[in-house]
Amino acid sequence: MADSNQKKSEAKRYLELLRQGNLAKIEIPSALMTFGKADYLEARADVEGLLTDPDPEIRETALKVLTIYWYLDVYWEKACAFLEHDPDANCRAEGAFVLGVLKRDLGDRETLFILATVVKNEKEVEYVREAAYKAMRSIVHFDIMEEKKWMREGFKFEKDVNRSFIEACLEKGGV
Repeated sequence: MADSNQKKSEAKRYLELLRQGNLAKIEIPSALMTFGKADYLEARADVEGLLTDPDPEIRETALKVLTIYWYLDVYWEKACAFLEHDPDANCRAEGAFVLGVLKRDLGDRETLFILATVVKNEKEVEYVREAAYKAMRSIVHFDIMEEKKWMREGFKFEKDVNRSFIEACLEKGGV
């Protein structure tokens, strides 16, 4: 309980500093993570406002807090926009990851189609395509053993991607 109160107190202090403009850019991602870990939803509007910040680390962290820490699925469209349009590859990969978490085990056809389009795009950075594929697998059926295997052995795009799965998602708008 004391630890929870301490986290909330720290989050409140960070929010005051953020609103006063007294946080250096480099401190903002840490402040955002504090909001997320403390479940400090009082900062939601402020975090949301940072989704369009010029700094990609701030944008990425804002999306992570809103969706991964607070699990606010109303940011599904924003995660799609990150994946499809953000100029920063890390933000695009985070968008893919978030979609996988928000739609885990739901078989959401629209999300699968969006992700499959990214996986198939050979002009996209490989680790963004990889994140999109992993998100697809998570949406169809999250398998912790598969995740551990990829962590242990490394993900090999050419070997690990099931092309017929991608094509099926593109043809039917999902599996």
